[in-house]
Amino acid sequence: MAGMTKQVKMPSLGKLTLKTIIAVVIAMLLFLFGAATISIISEDFVDYGDDTAEMINNCNRYYYNKEYGDLRDSLDLWGLYSEEFDKYWEICDAYELYVECYEYAGLEDGTDKVKLLQAQLGTMAQQCRFAENQNRLNQFYSDVMSLNA
Repeated sequence: MAGMTKQVKMPSLGKLTLKTIIAVVIAMLLFLFGAATISIISEDFVDYGDDTAEMINNCNRYYYNKEYGDLRDSLDLWGLYSEEFDKYWEICDAYELYVECYEYAGLEDGTDKVKLLQAQLGTMAQQCRFAENQNRLNQFYSDVMSLNA
């Protein structure tokens, strides 16, 4: 065995062709998945540009599905601070108080903070600027008032 050298067997032309075709197909699939991902992201975020009507439609989708956290993220992300978006800001601010109230209710020393947040939410519900938000604000307020603070 001392004098024997290991011979390397060269792949056949058929195997080499098959491996090349598989590599090309995988590369094309990765490229297509990447292009599809970019397309989806651009539809949701980039294509809106300055189109206020599209932005309002996007906000309405979150608003009517009661996805207020995502709504607030969109408002912040796109810097939607004009009057057309005040309705959404109002509900997002109330929702933030609502969530914060539940967070402090879970803490042992959160009683005073819960009472303060309940009062703020009650004031917000009484001074609601948009009729569309009134029922939702009242619901938030009644929910947090049922907490044992």
